[in-house]
Amino acid sequence: MLKLKPQERKYIRAYLLDRFSFDELKCVVYDLGEDVENFPHQEMLEFTLAVLAHFEQAGKLHGLLQELLISRPDDGIKAIMESLPAPSAVTAEVTIRSPELDEATVKAAVAAILQLKPEEISLAPAATEKTCKPNPLK
Repeated sequence: MLKLKPQERKYIRAYLLDRFSFDELKCVVYDLGEDVENFPHQEMLEFTLAVLAHFEQAGKLHGLLQELLISRPDDGIKAIMESLPAPSAVTAEVTIRSPELDEATVKAAVAAILQLKPEEISLAPAATEKTCKPNPLK
């Protein structure tokens, strides 16, 4: 699990509290696929601390900061984000048994599920299916 330095955590907290409204921050969290109701949401400070803790512990801080920088550029946040390990690539195996689906449709569907852009999806031809028999020696 990634551990922010105390001064980085303090800087991010101040950035969120000073540069975003409560509703804007809720929208960002929602846009990143999180259920806003899972966080304390009566007060901005309480919500902000819970969001930061969640994204840091889940290893999703890079994505949160990237999203925030789109609407409120900040050199300090950019430096913190660049010091974080890059998000790891996701590999998923999806079997599609429909000859009617074209590559663009499949990429769009997988991208929507994984919350990625279709151009970030690579497709590989499926291996031929084989029947696996249990090993009697085990």
